[in-house]
Amino acid sequence: MLLLLLLFLFSQNFSDSSIATINGIDQQFRFVQGTSANIEIAKFLEAGLIQNITVRSRIECYFECTLANDCLSLAFENGICRTSETYETIVPIPGVHFLLYRKWCDVHNGFIYMRHINTCYKVVRETMVCEMAMNTCSQYGANLIEINNDKKQAFFQEQIFRDENMNGTFISGLFLGTLWLQPDGELFQYTNWDTSDLANIQPNNFGNPGDCLAMEDAFAYLWHDVNSYHQLQVICEMTEI
Repeated sequence: MLLLLLLFLFSQNFSDSSIATINGIDQQFRFVQGTSANIEIAKFLEAGLIQNITVRSRIECYFECTLANDCLSLAFENGICRTSETYETIVPIPGVHFLLYRKWCDVHNGFIYMRHINTCYKVVRETMVCEMAMNTCSQYGANLIEINNDKKQAFFQEQIFRDENMNGTFISGLFLGTLWLQPDGELFQYTNWDTSDLANIQPNNFGNPGDCLAMEDAFAYLWHDVNSYHQLQVICEMTEI
C-alpha cells in the first residue's frame, strides 16, 4: 500500500514556484520554494543538516522531510535530497530550496513555522511600546507571542539570546484589576515570573492599566510587567484557527 502511495505521489506534477501539498502522507504540512518567501528573520537560527540522501524525485524528498520530526527545510537537485533542521539552509548547498510550513502560517509575510513547538512567528525588529507592538501584530492577523509551556519559553529565550539585535520582547497577557491572565481570560497554566529579587517579586505593578508583560536578557528572560512607555522589539505569533 505504501509503495502504491509513493508511486502515485511521484507521478504528480508540482511546479517549483508553487506551494505543494503532500496529499495522502501528511495533510497538515506544505512546502514552498525558499526564494518566494521572506526568511530573513530566521537567519539567527543555526543551520543543521539532518541527512543527505539519493531519492527518485522531489516528492520523495518531501516525504523524507515529513518523516523527520526536526526537518524544516530541504534542498533538492539531480536526485540528491538534503534535509535540514532550520529554515536557513547550509551555504553553499546546491539545488532548489523548499520550506516546510503550515497552511495557516503566512510564510509570504515573513512568518516561519517551528515544528517542535507548533508555533508560527515573525520577528519585527523595530523597537516600540507595547500598545504599538500589539497593533503591529494585529495588522498581520497575529498577536504577541504567548508563552504557555517551558519548551516555548526555552525556544524564544534562546532565539533572543543568540540574536544580537534583540534584548527582549513582549509577551501576550491580559491585565484585569490586580491579576494577570492569559489572552483568553483564563488563569495562566504556565508562568515564569522573576522572583529572584525578594524586594521586587514579579508581577509588581498592580493597578497600572498600561502594564505589559516582557522577558528580557537583563533579567535572565524571567517575566516582568513593564510600564506602557517601555520599548522592546516584537515577536508576533499566528495560531491555527
